[in-house]
Amino acid sequence: MSEPLHIKYRPKKLEDVAGNKGAVATVKSFLERELIDMPHSWLFSGPSGTGKTTIARIVAHELGCSDIDFIEYNSGSMRGVDSIRDIEQKSKLSPMKGKVKVYLFDEVHNWTAAAQEASLKLLEDAPKNVFFFLATTNPEKLRKAVRTRCTDIAVKALNTKDISALIRRICEEEGIGDMPKEVIQKIASSCDGSPREAVKMLDAVIDIEELDEALEAISAVYTAETEIIDLCRALTQGHSWNKISPILKNLEGDPENARRAILGYFTKVLLDKGDLRIAEMMEQFESNYYDTGKAGLVLSCFAATQV
Repeated sequence: MSEPLHIKYRPKKLEDVAGNKGAVATVKSFLERELIDMPHSWLFSGPSGTGKTTIARIVAHELGCSDIDFIEYNSGSMRGVDSIRDIEQKSKLSPMKGKVKVYLFDEVHNWTAAAQEASLKLLEDAPKNVFFFLATTNPEKLRKAVRTRCTDIAVKALNTKDISALIRRICEEEGIGDMPKEVIQKIASSCDGSPREAVKMLDAVIDIEELDEALEAISAVYTAETEIIDLCRALTQGHSWNKISPILKNLEGDPENARRAILGYFTKVLLDKGDLRIAEMMEQFESNYYDTGKAGLVLSCFAATQV
């Protein structure tokens, strides 16, 4: 069985990263320095699926970090201060194989206030052969003291031109030279600037020959668009939970895609009307649902009805 396309075409070097030329150029400039002159604490920030952890892994490889010396943590499952202290002790040990050790903390905005406080010394006084990479979709939730101790690498959502170019390149490498432009445009406009989501959508339709079926499949991968619009309208119009709950019960598809679609809808409303209530509702959908799934979506919607 072949690999999913988003795994097969995950960038292995900086030259393969789609878009984000500014972030890539910044990283390259740091990598040209001697190891001792590089920053040892990095903050990769940006929307979900745009390549933060991918770039972090590439940097680790370029620094000479072996697989066994690359340690990745899901910050949501860390035990707070105890975890930070344990990492501080282990970071003093020499790398087992490569030149350096790299600790990657994903979704680091989930650190407790106490964990953030405990990390300050660790981030500021990293051993010379240890690097700390922090990745987050919500850098504003981190204390200023944490952010200022890190070199910020801002990874942005891609524009439709860059997404389209990525899809065409993958199609060429897969030996598909006649992917309809309508399909490419639909993917580029539906993925919210996320190359990961774009490639997942392509994987879902790459073997579909009928244009209408392919377009419908993209919509299904993204989310049940009509149901999401109904949900967004119910929330913005201040409907009661009794009206919103049935919509959620019937809602199918990936909750994380639904969250992104809801934020996209709210963004348009906020730009048009400048409504403070809409801005406060958007705050309920800031955190992703990779761990909580549909329960996270339901909780966000309920919280939004209380605004």
